[in-house]
Order: sequence, then C-alpha cells, then structure tokens
Amino acid sequence: MLDLKFIRSNPEKIREMLINRKYDLDMSVFESLDKDRREKLSALESLRAQRNKVSDDIAAMKKGGKVKKYAAGGLSAGHKAADGVASKGKTKAKQVKMAYGGKC
Repeated sequence: MLDLKFIRSNPEKIREMLINRKYDLDMSVFESLDKDRREKLSALESLRAQRNKVSDDIAAMKKGGKVKKYAAGGLSAGHKAADGVASKGKTKAKQVKMAYGGKC
C-alpha cells in the first residue's frame, strides 16, 4: 500500500506506475477527492475547536457560579455542529466507496 504523502507528492510517478500495470484509474478523481477530504477535515477541526472553547467557557462559568440556562444549550450546539460535519464526511466516504464498487 502506498502512503498518501507519497501519492500527493509524486502524482506523475503514480500515473506511470498505473499505466505500467495496465490499470485504468483517473488520478484527477483521487486528487479531487483528496482535496475535498482535506477541506472537510479542516472544517471539522475548526468546529471541534469551537466546541472545546464553548465547553471551556461553560466550565469557567460553572466554576464561577455564573451558570445560565443557555450555557448547556451552547455546549449541545457545539457538539451537534461537529457531529453533523463528521456524519456528512462519513456519508461522502460511503458514496465514494460505492462508486468504486467497495474497492477503496
């Protein structure tokens, strides 16, 4: 199995290897999917950071005795946002896998 870093840094060599093995694969599809994956991971990490900040803010308010009803809702909203992005990513991964006959 090839490392993703190697594939990203040597796309022409990978194309050549595929041709030599008489394997027909459009590398532009891989590049597009990889770019999409990286963007989604970045968005997910941003949402997780936001969720963690909300969690820290709520913990600080609880510690200071300044808990309000909306605080718990803020944490719940942060979790829902991050979980929503994660589930969308999983759905996209399943779609790609089905498009390639479950071979990825």
